[in-house]
Amino acid sequence: MFDLKKQLNSIFQAKSDLLIVICAFFIFVLALFIVQTEFLLLAGIFLILFILARGYFWFLLFLVPPVLSLGLNVSIPLTEAWQYDMTLAEIFIVLTLLDFFIATLISNFSNLKFSLLTYALGLYVVVALTSGFYAPDKQLFFAGLKIPVFMFFAYTLSSHYLNTPRRIKWFMFSLATTVLIISAQIMFLFYESGFSARFFFDRSSLNVSVGAIAFASSIIVMLLPTIFSFSLMQVKNNLWHFIFIFSFVFGFVAVFFTLGKGAILSLGIGLGFLFITLKYKRHYLFLISLATIIVLAAIFAPLFQGIFERLSTTFVDTNTHFRVREYAVMWRIMKENWLIGVGMGQQLNFYSRWLYPGYQQLANNMILQMAMDLGAMGLGVMIFIFASLTQIINKAFAKIYNQSPILLYGICASVISSFFNGLVEVTYFGLAYAIIFWLLMGIISNVNVYEKNISYNN
Repeated sequence: MFDLKKQLNSIFQAKSDLLIVICAFFIFVLALFIVQTEFLLLAGIFLILFILARGYFWFLLFLVPPVLSLGLNVSIPLTEAWQYDMTLAEIFIVLTLLDFFIATLISNFSNLKFSLLTYALGLYVVVALTSGFYAPDKQLFFAGLKIPVFMFFAYTLSSHYLNTPRRIKWFMFSLATTVLIISAQIMFLFYESGFSARFFFDRSSLNVSVGAIAFASSIIVMLLPTIFSFSLMQVKNNLWHFIFIFSFVFGFVAVFFTLGKGAILSLGIGLGFLFITLKYKRHYLFLISLATIIVLAAIFAPLFQGIFERLSTTFVDTNTHFRVREYAVMWRIMKENWLIGVGMGQQLNFYSRWLYPGYQQLANNMILQMAMDLGAMGLGVMIFIFASLTQIINKAFAKIYNQSPILLYGICASVISSFFNGLVEVTYFGLAYAIIFWLLMGIISNVNVYEKNISYNN
């Protein structure tokens, strides 16, 4: 029996090229029926590229964060009244997923391993899918469903492919590049506004490629602790060390430019965690942060005046009064749909009806957002996800107990920053944020490979 299985497996692997051609052909044929004529050339190009680049699609994961920061979108018309908007990053993830699926199929599923966190994210997808049976607006449902689906895809692919020191290093470079791109857009917007007070107090109408500046700064806040930690591991490589320190300082300045109270506080909490845990690097973090703040205060005095003014009006400004009204609407939604929620993406319908006509902003709290979308079931899934993430982090620390887990501490600081920021911003329910965050979480189980490599080389 064993010999027969081994022989069948060898035949299956020998015919792998033929299998890939057949799969790509069926995808091409399917495209002929579901897309319009102008997409046929694109399908043909994809067929050729898929055959030539098989086994190298993991490289697309490096491109996903910068592409998201540039806001490159594609619209696919599904009906006369509905077109599906997707980012180029989503296409990259789907291509990598297809490569992952075929590679797994060829290996007869022998290399397929799932962590508890993978099952938790998969459960989130299942619960979100079931909400489609009672969600009245299907367009909003599919838009909301993209979040758990791509969270699951991003984490699964990252944990599977970003598993070598070289790949982890280049993924870190991708994150640093993402921070530079978003920060540069914020800086340019600040310059374009003529350094006016409008930039400080009219933030809701200001957008960069990835979205509103509050959302953009949330991505920066989430990435900065990891980028700083990684810079400490590159002290013997002057070029890489400079790139990551420059990215950290540039992003640090951009966060202050956005004047987001929650973002600044969340970044402070994350960096405070690093200050406590990285005992032998405290002076380095303190000096860089202090020097950046002093330069900001000296060159951009109105910026700090705006920060103090925003902090002094935290509980009396117009935005706070609006939040009070918003929380009343959220409580009404949760009270009337406490068990299963209103369905993925349906909150906007209720906001438009009970808050303001045509209002298109999600609730600025990830826990309340989950409670409205999926009710008590959703909150249970969220607890399961965070518990599973904690388990993955604990296992990662156990693997490198005899090394200095600098990068792992940085990722933990990013998790802490993102959690606190998620209490005042709906970060995890933004597609770009969710994808980048779970790509970063995917390397946690493999970070010991990079830590040991650095320890050995140094």
